[in-house]
Amino acid sequence: MNQVKRHIGTSVSFSSSLCCAFHTVLICVSLKLFFNGSQLGVHGYAFLNTNNGYILSHPDLRPLYKEGKKLKPKPNYNSVDLSEVEWEDTEDTLRTAMVKGETGTLSLDVRATVDKGRRVMFLKNEYFYTTINETPFSLGLVLTRGHGKFIFTGNISVEEGLHDLTAADVALANEWTYCETDIDPHHRKLTQLQAVIRYLTGKEPDLQCDEVLLRQTLFDAVVTAPMEAYWTAILLNESGIDDGIETAFMGTRSGLMRMFRYVGAEKRVAKKFLSASDKENLFTLDHFPVWYRRAAENRPGRFLYYVPKEDMRAVPPCVLRSCQDVSAFESRATAWRK
Repeated sequence: MNQVKRHIGTSVSFSSSLCCAFHTVLICVSLKLFFNGSQLGVHGYAFLNTNNGYILSHPDLRPLYKEGKKLKPKPNYNSVDLSEVEWEDTEDTLRTAMVKGETGTLSLDVRATVDKGRRVMFLKNEYFYTTINETPFSLGLVLTRGHGKFIFTGNISVEEGLHDLTAADVALANEWTYCETDIDPHHRKLTQLQAVIRYLTGKEPDLQCDEVLLRQTLFDAVVTAPMEAYWTAILLNESGIDDGIETAFMGTRSGLMRMFRYVGAEKRVAKKFLSASDKENLFTLDHFPVWYRRAAENRPGRFLYYVPKEDMRAVPPCVLRSCQDVSAFESRATAWRK
């Protein structure tokens, strides 16, 4: 936690109101860059609030208030209190401690939602909180018990990992920071996958990359490589693929995805699914894909089937999606694989 405080507190304090606002923006940006999905896990997140209890940054920021039986928009975002976002803190234990600038931990049973509040999950959250030196702000980190407690990394050579990482069916979470591409102007046009490949092949040795995340990514690329051959074999089987199956896909804790299209774009019903604009089903800066989050809380080895919101009221043909958690266990503790 001290390392976090030092990292976020590196920006300079300013005296004018404009500079103070700029300072706040810098802290919020640092928060998102420093804590990405690979570090906090499928349900984890970080948030900031002021010493008055108001939210600066939170993934579930909802500027609404209740008037009678109606929910109405708040006049501005700076009036959203921590207690309105962390609803399960019914005794204001977390809020009180953070307002006082204390450092500590707290466990809460929470009801979390995915798919824009349409689906509910029951989680056991661990809250870690501390003050940020020389600022009126406090930092909170939330980690979920169970899925994602352990992370596997293997002794994968760069050559072996690159062979599988460059396969046509592989994509990386482009909003995550595997390598810093904003420092050098020449790197800004690179996608994260391109930056990783250029760094590992020695073409861009000056790139600053997350070595731990790269090791996880190379391991995931090698371990999941047989899936492409498996999906292809199903397509080439004499009995063929069952009617209606359009896409096979998988994702891992490192933000790596593999995808196989069984149907061309012109014949697909779910044309937007896993496209660049389909943020809900991709790894983004703010969240894991909705199918990943739902599978993580499903019993390992059992498929979960659901109809996407956009197809619930549609006349046939509608879309049915299924996802499954594939996990490794140690003393009944779930590891990380999806």
